[in-house]
Amino acid sequence: MATSPDNPGTGCLIVQGAITTGDQAAPVRDDLNARRRAGGIALRERFERTRADGGLPPDADPADLARSVTSISIQAANGSTRAELHRTVDQALTTWPTSP
Repeated sequence: MATSPDNPGTGCLIVQGAITTGDQAAPVRDDLNARRRAGGIALRERFERTRADGGLPPDADPADLARSVTSISIQAANGSTRAELHRTVDQALTTWPTSP
């Protein structure tokens, strides 16, 4: 986990690796970007199913919800503490759509 004191790394390879590569590593960057996009699509599709099943209100935007979840990994990679990430999640949940 990016916020673990036992983890000296700087975050998720899929997030950070795609940002920091040069032209020679374009195939790697492209692969990491595709994997990151696929994760976002999978989240969006899951939120779409949840909305269709009545777990989210009809006006909930699955794409926006997926983006809000994935942005937390970037915050973690940028050095946010576990406490800061928990506060971010707590704040996000205050605006999270509720089922009808």
